Amino acid sequence: MSSIGWNIPPGTATGTMTEASTMPSGFTDHQVYKIQCVADGTVIDLESWNTKDGARLVCWDKNDGDNQKFKALHNKVTGGFVLQCLHQGESSISRVWDHHVNEGVLGQWSRHSGSNQHFIASEIHPHSGIVRIQSMEDFTCLTHKGHGQQISLMPYKVNNPFQQWRLVMAY
Repeated sequence: MSSIGWNIPPGTATGTMTEASTMPSGFTDHQVYKIQCVADGTVIDLESWNTKDGARLVCWDKNDGDNQKFKALHNKVTGGFVLQCLHQGESSISRVWDHHVNEGVLGQWSRHSGSNQHFIASEIHPHSGIVRIQSMEDFTCLTHKGHGQQISLMPYKVNNPFQQWRLVMAY
């Protein structure tokens, strides 16, 4: 398994690739995570176990279901990761996180490997285990908007706990 992260200085939207040894909390290829918001402890949840294109990703109380577990899959071309919910239902179509750019929200969509489906995680403070997660489409950050609300992607704001996440290994 390989691990790749990005070194993006706080308050900026660009960065350079780094090896995992300098980015200890970046995504690891084929690792399954529960992704927890620092602000309130809720986790990213595939709403109502929906497996269709356009399903919403929200923050919800932890229930340890497969709709709250996401596998990170490294893309060697972009250096980013696609994130696939473990709960795929009976569909044979691989669905992954999708940044709906025009709406500025996070959902699930059939995998097509566009940059709006690639994400990076970078540690906010060295060795803190707290990351910001950014879309490679425009480097906006996952932002928790409230319990049960769809996750938004917004410009990074320093010290905003609603843009800070813990990558908790599910297995």
